[in-house]
Amino acid sequence: MGSLVLRQLSYWRKRREHRRPRWLVVVSRQGPAITLVIVGLVIEVFSGMTVARLDAAAQQARNEARLAAYLATLPVTAADPAGEAFANQQLAPDSLFRAYFDAHAGTTTLGPALTPALPLPGGWLQFYMDGALFKPGASPAAAGVLPLDVRRDQSALTQLVVNGAVDGASGVVRLPLLQALVSAGSQVAIGATDSQLTYAELRRAAQPDRLQPAPTGHGKPITTATGGVFLATATRSGKAMGHVVSASFYQALSGPSMAPDGWQADFGNPLTAVLTATIRRDGQQRTLSVQMFQHNALLLDQATDAPAAGAASSPQLLPVGLDYLRTFGPPEVRLASGTAARTAAAMTLRAQADDASASVAHVGPNFPLTLAPVTQWVDATLWYEGTWKTPHAQAAGWLNATAVTAAAPSGGTWAEFDALDPSLAGYLARQGQHIGAVLYDVTRGITYQYNADKGFIVASSVKVPIMLALLTQIEDQGREPNDDEMNLLTTMIENSDNDSAQLLYEEIGDAPGLTAFMQRIGVSALTASSGTWGWSTITPAAMAQLLALLDAGNVLTAEHRALALNLMESVESDQQIGVGTTAPAGATVAVKDGWVGGPDGLWVMNSSGIVSVGSEKYIISVFTDDDDALDQGWSITEHVCGAAASLLV
Repeated sequence: MGSLVLRQLSYWRKRREHRRPRWLVVVSRQGPAITLVIVGLVIEVFSGMTVARLDAAAQQARNEARLAAYLATLPVTAADPAGEAFANQQLAPDSLFRAYFDAHAGTTTLGPALTPALPLPGGWLQFYMDGALFKPGASPAAAGVLPLDVRRDQSALTQLVVNGAVDGASGVVRLPLLQALVSAGSQVAIGATDSQLTYAELRRAAQPDRLQPAPTGHGKPITTATGGVFLATATRSGKAMGHVVSASFYQALSGPSMAPDGWQADFGNPLTAVLTATIRRDGQQRTLSVQMFQHNALLLDQATDAPAAGAASSPQLLPVGLDYLRTFGPPEVRLASGTAARTAAAMTLRAQADDASASVAHVGPNFPLTLAPVTQWVDATLWYEGTWKTPHAQAAGWLNATAVTAAAPSGGTWAEFDALDPSLAGYLARQGQHIGAVLYDVTRGITYQYNADKGFIVASSVKVPIMLALLTQIEDQGREPNDDEMNLLTTMIENSDNDSAQLLYEEIGDAPGLTAFMQRIGVSALTASSGTWGWSTITPAAMAQLLALLDAGNVLTAEHRALALNLMESVESDQQIGVGTTAPAGATVAVKDGWVGGPDGLWVMNSSGIVSVGSEKYIISVFTDDDDALDQGWSITEHVCGAAASLLV
């Protein structure tokens, strides 16, 4: 679809490559759509029209009358209050525009980004303080970009794209925002809220009768007595006409920072004289100087009474990107139906875009979403409505557009349990800090978690890492388990025999040996207890990670992995409370549970395992502590494990 856009724009690119856009005039505004037409009268004067010499006085009078009548028909556009919020935005250039930004001194010529890259018909648009860039979409269907037909779509932004300046190297189009603002007669104050200068005033100042004759009667650049430079832009009655560019503005035009592609390409000829206005800022009277050129405009803000006494002032570009948003407000953004996206960072999904207090779900990076077509601006922030599916339900929430990416995921993702089931999330929240749970949906690659990084006493569940450490040690020695080791492994896992666990714990090197093994496989959140293995601590996340490594074949050889899983699938029934007792009918369950009472009379309970049934597979780890009785821990664990099974299978 992106190539279609490029073909549709090819005719315009051939005409406008390395050229700047013609001028546009806004004649009507209906909601977010602005109708633009080419106005020939002003163009011809700006581009160097020669006035016929018949009766000079009569001709001038007729021209002035025609121009006055014409100017009276031009629109005046009031500021949109919604645009003011963009003044505080400081975003980075999107990766789509980074090459152009760097190649064209974007820090100076564009300034900070005010919006994220916005998906619009045919490509992506990003507003900056001093401009706006458009990139035709390379893959619209995948990125949520609607197709663009430049022959039928006459909306304001489409016409700005058509009339923009195309960069041959990157394909990026710089939109002619200055021309749109002047043509619309924007009433946004330039330079300060109390400034008398507006874009409507710039339009008046660009009338042909404001042209001045060349000091020496020819059209070469001429330095004036005040240090300015006269540039001829037209002829009248055989005489060169134009405007004087102030010394400070001409110096800015001549430098590579403000005009990296040369002043003729980046600014063009002056369209107005230098206009001034007086403002007050911080109790000081200041003078604003503004001059408009064909493609850009410059602003100088300096103290009126003693310019040299204050901080040195340098010319700046007019913030046409911000002023466009101040005039017309942010563009309507509508996505293609079924747009797939992922979260770029951890975030809270809202029930309503404009209500930060009502959350729906908390998700991590790479969480998969389907974006709805309708979007919403809240102040200067664009919000998308995203939906996601669980095996038996669908949910929706609003998220900040800056936190969305269409890039392929680089790894798995996680979410809190509220993204899976609000009821289960509420149950966990009521248990407070006395429970931690991790549920890894292997089938869909999503991990749900609650207090996942809190350390809990592991009790007999530590026998799983002891088993894996022993088998790894045996593999390092290039042998198989002997009969005694096989007997100890079997009784430790299937019968949860503590004496067998003690002997094997000593064989792997006690706490240092177990710690070294866990670090070797990249699982660090286990604190091994010396001598008393059952009082070691582990996080639910670490236990689930260990089981995921075993399930994926990332620890042990295939033969020893099969051995370990077979032992865990054969745990006797009186040692199964939680994962094993709540698994779906017909499931294969590799499990290990643990519980122990403390000297304070309180209990800890946990259950972890790998559950497979049909095409579904999940790994779950649930830990509790400070239970008044063992039955309490069993009840909590079974509730969570049972809910997880019903939600995923």
